[in-house]
Amino acid sequence: MAIAFAGGKNESVLNAVTNFFIKRLQAFGARQRDLGMERCNAWAGRLVAALEPESLLDVGCGDGSLLMRYLGKLPRDYCGVEAAPDLCAKAEQRGIKVYSYDLNGRWPFEFGEVRCRICISGH
Repeated sequence: MAIAFAGGKNESVLNAVTNFFIKRLQAFGARQRDLGMERCNAWAGRLVAALEPESLLDVGCGDGSLLMRYLGKLPRDYCGVEAAPDLCAKAEQRGIKVYSYDLNGRWPFEFGEVRCRICISGH
Protein backbone atom coordinates (compact mmCIF):
# COMPACT_ATOMS: atom_id res chain seq x y z
CA MET A 1 0.00 0.00 0.00
CA ALA A 2 1.21 3.51 -0.73
CA ILE A 3 -0.31 6.92 -0.25
CA ALA A 4 0.64 9.84 -2.47
CA PHE A 5 -0.02 13.52 -1.89
CA ALA A 6 -0.27 15.81 -4.88
CA GLY A 7 0.87 19.40 -4.82
CA GLY A 8 2.64 21.43 -2.21
CA LYS A 9 6.31 22.17 -1.79
CA ASN A 10 6.99 19.25 0.58
CA GLU A 11 5.17 16.60 -1.45
CA SER A 12 8.13 14.23 -1.84
CA VAL A 13 9.07 14.46 1.85
CA LEU A 14 5.49 13.88 2.94
CA ASN A 15 5.17 10.91 0.57
CA ALA A 16 8.42 9.39 1.84
CA VAL A 17 7.45 9.78 5.52
CA THR A 18 3.96 8.43 4.94
CA ASN A 19 5.22 5.40 3.02
CA PHE A 20 7.89 4.76 5.68
CA PHE A 21 5.21 4.50 8.37
CA ILE A 22 2.93 2.40 6.19
CA LYS A 23 5.75 -0.12 5.67
CA ARG A 24 6.38 -0.20 9.43
CA LEU A 25 2.69 -0.83 10.11
CA GLN A 26 2.59 -3.61 7.53
CA ALA A 27 5.66 -5.24 9.09
CA PHE A 28 4.06 -4.95 12.54
CA GLY A 29 0.85 -6.56 11.25
CA ALA A 30 2.80 -9.41 9.66
CA ARG A 31 4.71 -10.02 12.91
CA GLN A 32 1.48 -10.06 14.93
CA ARG A 33 0.05 -12.61 12.48
CA ASP A 34 3.17 -14.76 12.89
CA LEU A 35 2.93 -14.55 16.69
CA GLY A 36 -0.71 -15.60 16.49
CA MET A 37 0.20 -18.57 14.30
CA GLU A 38 2.97 -19.57 16.71
CA ARG A 39 0.49 -19.54 19.59
CA CYS A 40 -2.05 -21.58 17.63
CA ASN A 41 0.62 -24.09 16.59
CA ALA A 42 1.83 -24.43 20.18
CA TRP A 43 -1.73 -24.94 21.43
CA ALA A 44 -2.43 -27.60 18.79
CA GLY A 45 0.87 -29.35 19.50
CA ARG A 46 0.22 -29.47 23.25
CA LEU A 47 -3.32 -30.72 22.65
CA VAL A 48 -2.14 -33.59 20.43
CA ALA A 49 0.58 -34.48 22.94
CA ALA A 50 -1.96 -34.54 25.80
CA LEU A 51 -4.13 -36.98 23.84
CA GLU A 52 -1.21 -39.43 23.56
CA PRO A 53 -2.70 -40.93 20.39
CA GLU A 54 -1.70 -44.42 19.29
CA SER A 55 -2.27 -43.36 15.69
CA LEU A 56 -1.82 -39.91 14.21
CA LEU A 57 -2.36 -38.44 10.75
CA ASP A 58 -0.70 -35.07 10.17
CA VAL A 59 -2.02 -33.54 6.94
CA GLY A 60 0.53 -31.11 5.57
CA CYS A 61 3.16 -32.44 7.96
CA GLY A 62 6.06 -30.60 6.35
CA ASP A 63 9.28 -32.01 7.77
CA GLY A 64 7.47 -33.28 10.87
CA SER A 65 9.25 -30.94 13.25
CA LEU A 66 6.19 -29.02 14.47
CA LEU A 67 4.46 -31.89 16.29
CA MET A 68 7.77 -33.52 17.24
CA ARG A 69 8.42 -30.54 19.52
CA TYR A 70 5.44 -31.51 21.65
CA LEU A 71 5.18 -35.28 21.45
CA GLY A 72 6.83 -37.04 24.36
CA LYS A 73 6.78 -40.32 22.44
CA LEU A 74 5.94 -41.20 18.88
CA PRO A 75 2.52 -42.71 18.24
CA ARG A 76 2.55 -46.36 17.18
CA ASP A 77 1.25 -45.32 13.75
CA TYR A 78 2.41 -41.86 12.74
CA CYS A 79 1.49 -40.93 9.18
CA GLY A 80 1.94 -37.67 7.38
CA VAL A 81 0.71 -36.25 4.11
CA GLU A 82 3.06 -33.85 2.36
CA ALA A 83 3.42 -32.77 -1.26
CA ALA A 84 6.99 -31.42 -1.18
CA PRO A 85 9.52 -34.24 -1.82
CA ASP A 86 12.32 -32.64 0.24
CA LEU A 87 10.03 -32.24 3.25
CA CYS A 88 8.78 -35.83 2.83
CA ALA A 89 12.36 -37.08 3.06
CA LYS A 90 13.03 -35.10 6.24
CA ALA A 91 9.80 -36.31 7.85
CA GLU A 92 10.66 -39.92 7.01
CA GLN A 93 14.05 -39.44 8.69
CA ARG A 94 12.10 -38.54 11.84
CA GLY A 95 10.19 -41.82 11.72
CA ILE A 96 7.00 -40.60 10.07
CA LYS A 97 5.45 -42.70 7.31
CA VAL A 98 4.75 -40.07 4.65
CA TYR A 99 2.29 -40.20 1.78
CA SER A 100 2.61 -37.79 -1.10
CA TYR A 101 -0.46 -37.43 -3.27
CA ASP A 102 -3.29 -35.14 -4.30
CA LEU A 103 -5.51 -34.47 -1.30
CA ASN A 104 -8.50 -34.24 -3.62
CA GLY A 105 -8.02 -37.84 -4.74
CA ARG A 106 -8.56 -41.15 -2.96
CA TRP A 107 -6.76 -41.47 0.35
CA PRO A 108 -4.73 -44.65 1.05
CA PHE A 109 -6.54 -45.34 4.33
CA GLU A 110 -9.93 -44.93 5.94
CA PHE A 111 -10.42 -42.22 8.54
CA GLY A 112 -11.75 -44.76 11.03
CA GLU A 113 -8.29 -46.31 11.23
CA VAL A 114 -6.68 -43.11 12.54
CA ARG A 115 -7.40 -42.04 16.13
CA CYS A 116 -6.07 -38.47 15.82
CA ARG A 117 -6.06 -36.30 12.71
CA ILE A 118 -4.54 -32.84 12.54
CA CYS A 119 -3.93 -30.22 9.90
CA ILE A 120 -2.17 -27.02 10.93
CA SER A 121 -2.06 -24.54 8.08
CA GLY A 122 0.06 -21.43 7.85
CA HIS A 123 3.21 -22.66 9.57
